[in-house]
Amino acid sequence: MLNVFLRFVRGLSSNLAGALGVALVNATFVTFVAIEVLRLTGIVQSAYVGMVSYLFLPPIFVSGLLLIPLGWWIYVRRVGRPWR
Repeated sequence: MLNVFLRFVRGLSSNLAGALGVALVNATFVTFVAIEVLRLTGIVQSAYVGMVSYLFLPPIFVSGLLLIPLGWWIYVRRVGRPWR
């Protein structure tokens, strides 16, 4: 099972689309969580932070999620068989 997971991760990181998708998803998730923690604790009280958090970060997150299957598809087309 671990071997299958490692092959999957290797397939995602073998091309630019998959690696960029993973990087975008992780970066936007960490940024969103950090902004929400700062807003909930009262450290940041600007209305513009909410605009960034709810208008600008979700499309970046979704585009990263769309790049991950694209990267996997490119990998499968290049290698031929994804699980061997």
